[in-house]
Amino acid sequence: MLKLLALLILLLLYQTVPVGGILCLYCPFERKEESCLITETQCRDDEFCYSASGQYSGIDVLSGKGCLARDKCDIEGNVRYKGISYSVTYSCCRENMCNAAHNTHPSRVLLVFIPGLVAACSNTCVFLVSWFSVLLVISHI
Repeated sequence: MLKLLALLILLLLYQTVPVGGILCLYCPFERKEESCLITETQCRDDEFCYSASGQYSGIDVLSGKGCLARDKCDIEGNVRYKGISYSVTYSCCRENMCNAAHNTHPSRVLLVFIPGLVAACSNTCVFLVSWFSVLLVISHI
């Protein structure tokens, strides 16, 4: 059992170590109340992960995640969304999946890692990962 647990930990670590740049979550700009299909993306060497908030008349109405050039980090800018200009604040971070903490449901983050675990594990490992996913989703209902 300890060997299986060690294998799971190694696989999770392997999934989070990028070959080039850091790994981040990507979600295009959407209204804050709308959810998006969050995917994993690898940044270029000159990029960091970001979480962005878009304001209209001082009210936070948009959010987005992804990779952003280092020189554009932690500054304000503008973005057009469906024909309307929004003031956007980009908050950057410099570690793998560090933009997962901002407005991301934990079960969605876990779903990014499950395909790699399923591909690399035996039936027992798949059962454990599936059980862990169910427990995580139940704990956040």
